[in-house]
Amino acid sequence: MIIHRMEVILFVATILPCLCMGHSDTRVRLTTTHPVAEGGSLILSCSLTNDTSTHAAFYFKNRTAIGTVRRAGNSCQNGTTGQACYRRCSCTRDGSSFSMNISNVNRSWNKARVYCHTGHLSVASNTTEITVTYGPEVDLVFANTTENTTNFHLNCKASGEPDQYTYRWKHTFGSTVIRDTFDNVTSSGSVSTLTIPKVTYQDMGTYECKANNGNREGNDRGFLSVQGRPRAIEAQQRYVTEKDISRDINITFVSFPKPVNTTILRLDSALPPHSELSVNVSSVPVTMSFYNKNVSVDGYRVELHFSKFETKHQGRYMLYVLNTYTYHYNFDIAISDKPDSPTYLIIAQITDSSAIISWTPMDDNGNSQTFTVICRNSGGIQTNVTLNHSVSSYTIRNLDISTKYHVTLYASNVKGTSVHVTSSFKTKSENTTTGNAAIIGGAVGTVAGVILIIGLVAVLRRRRRHQPGPEATEEEPDDDNDGMKLNVLYESAGPNYLQQPGPSTGSQSGDVYAVVQKPPKSRANVTETHGNAEVHNYQGGVPELAMYAQVQKTEKGKVEKDAEDVKIPKQEVPESSVYSEVKKTRKAKLAKEEGVAKEDIEVADATGRQNKGQHEDLS
Repeated sequence: MIIHRMEVILFVATILPCLCMGHSDTRVRLTTTHPVAEGGSLILSCSLTNDTSTHAAFYFKNRTAIGTVRRAGNSCQNGTTGQACYRRCSCTRDGSSFSMNISNVNRSWNKARVYCHTGHLSVASNTTEITVTYGPEVDLVFANTTENTTNFHLNCKASGEPDQYTYRWKHTFGSTVIRDTFDNVTSSGSVSTLTIPKVTYQDMGTYECKANNGNREGNDRGFLSVQGRPRAIEAQQRYVTEKDISRDINITFVSFPKPVNTTILRLDSALPPHSELSVNVSSVPVTMSFYNKNVSVDGYRVELHFSKFETKHQGRYMLYVLNTYTYHYNFDIAISDKPDSPTYLIIAQITDSSAIISWTPMDDNGNSQTFTVICRNSGGIQTNVTLNHSVSSYTIRNLDISTKYHVTLYASNVKGTSVHVTSSFKTKSENTTTGNAAIIGGAVGTVAGVILIIGLVAVLRRRRRHQPGPEATEEEPDDDNDGMKLNVLYESAGPNYLQQPGPSTGSQSGDVYAVVQKPPKSRANVTETHGNAEVHNYQGGVPELAMYAQVQKTEKGKVEKDAEDVKIPKQEVPESSVYSEVKKTRKAKLAKEEGVAKEDIEVADATGRQNKGQHEDLS
């Protein structure tokens, strides 16, 4: 009994000081080997100071156990191990330091906060955040679309450690790389966006986005399906065949998505019966161009089989295809023949050495046509040229001056020659251009002269209105002098005026002209009746102006107008003249004599006397 008490006292005396010292001076410190790459090993070390604990425990910050390292003599062994360290941890011991080596660390450890404490006094260490680096996880996100969609986006999202990335995009179709560089890519942080400004069928295919953060590269890919109208890719607008033979006509088209209805229709009449025409649709691989890269896609072929192609079968047909969109393709089937004649042959811009020939091409009836232009003059063939089907005009040069040419035009193909079309023209003379210029110059000069004369006359008339004229005896207007107009253009003829012959001077028919001199202070009124012409001179102040009277000739040589007395005082003739236009007769003469006071001109005309009294003013 005494022995047992001594053992207890000895134990207390020995251990208690140590416990008190350990509680007040014990320090625990955690060190790690992070950052660590995913799949590598992480070492957690827990160092004890003034602690005689036999083990150290490691925890996540949320108190989930990682594992426990126990001291066993001079070695270290695992104790109760948490799930995070199960079968992946080993321990080492260096004096008072307990270490745990965790292998094959995964990304779930990234950003984890861990600490350790001693098993004896439960003193905790500092908390340390673990960094595990790993390559990005990439997620490519987009939806299928349709043709003509604008600003279509494909989004690439990356998640890794570290979180700074470089991106690469690639577009493929099958094994063919369509594009690996793009103009419309924007990247910011963990997101990269590829934008397609306007979607076409060429944008269809597999898109791959790669992201790299310096640790390793991650990627994701997806197939972009573009829906749109079907389209013919191997077809003709016109198919030509020989008559009375078996004929197959094939049209290849593509459709995304697959067609639900494919039909052949005839536009100008009913389709031939099945015994004469059969239609078959099948799937075939076809080659298309995606951004100048040839790729193989699933296509469809429509085959029209005519057992015997006849004249009644030629006409206009249509391929009708329906997927989610409607598509029509029109085409003609014709029997091979010689071309139709060109129309609208025009010869223009003719000069002294050249001319332009133009025409409108017509149907070539299934065979490529050419055009032949022949230009001949009286000396032989001048030009003979053959032009291809795309030409519809030709300039003929080196022609002779002022020469007539004949033009012949026709079309030809392997089946024969069309009906000829002809025309003719004459080249211009050398001086045509000069003559035209002279005419234009003369016309311009004449117009300018007329404008100048009108302006001068207007100025003179305005001046005369403001100047007092010679005293004149005012006469009351009557039927004989009402409305007489004065011809101011001949006002300054002058005393040296010579009588000018009329259009028919010297012949017995037509008009002749006579000059009647007017005294300075006389006024003449001229009126016309249907049977008579009267000329009166009155004394008075009248401006020196020119006047006209017209006398017509009868078949019997009699004058149709009776003239009243013409009173001309014996005075000196002024520098102005009064004109009387007289139609000449065989038995009538116009007499005038200076200084004679009065002279009568009597003319007998039965027709004129019957119409006497009906007056019409001359102006």
